[in-house]
Amino acid sequence: MKLVHQFIQGKQKSLVFQGAPGTGKSHLFRCAAREMKQQTIEYEENGKKWTVPITVLLLKIPELMKTIQRTFGSGRKDGLTEAKILDAITKVDVLILDEIGGERSKSDPNGFESWSGDIHYQILDHRQGGRKLYNLNYDSKSVKSKYGEVQGKRILSRMMFEAKHHHVVGPDHRIIGLK
Repeated sequence: MKLVHQFIQGKQKSLVFQGAPGTGKSHLFRCAAREMKQQTIEYEENGKKWTVPITVLLLKIPELMKTIQRTFGSGRKDGLTEAKILDAITKVDVLILDEIGGERSKSDPNGFESWSGDIHYQILDHRQGGRKLYNLNYDSKSVKSKYGEVQGKRILSRMMFEAKHHHVVGPDHRIIGLK
């Protein structure tokens, strides 16, 4: 909680939480999003100063990937495209990605999830230097296994750029008492 509080106050630029499901990572990040949406920043345009709310976007990766997949093909009447989604993600003040690596996609002939790995890479690459909270249930070895050695390293490298890492340990609060 202390690291998330420091992030909300602007003392940390980027956090990566890693640990087993049910340990409270997503809950903490939802709380951070709620708190940060109440903050404002000063914005200046054409000599005029504005006070505007901070833009905070919290995305669950499995849901994001499904949304992007639905943009494929013709016949979309709403004009939503993969490019528009990725553009919006890069422009927010604070990006919170929940369940990184939690999506399921088809593997390439080598067994790697190349499409979803490419989307992860694009997002993480464009968010370098920005404020972000990332959480995942996988260790580094599993990320490389899922996306391939090279792509996995690229994803991890960009995820950890300027980030403070915290390994969250504890029981799964959802299944306490289950036998």
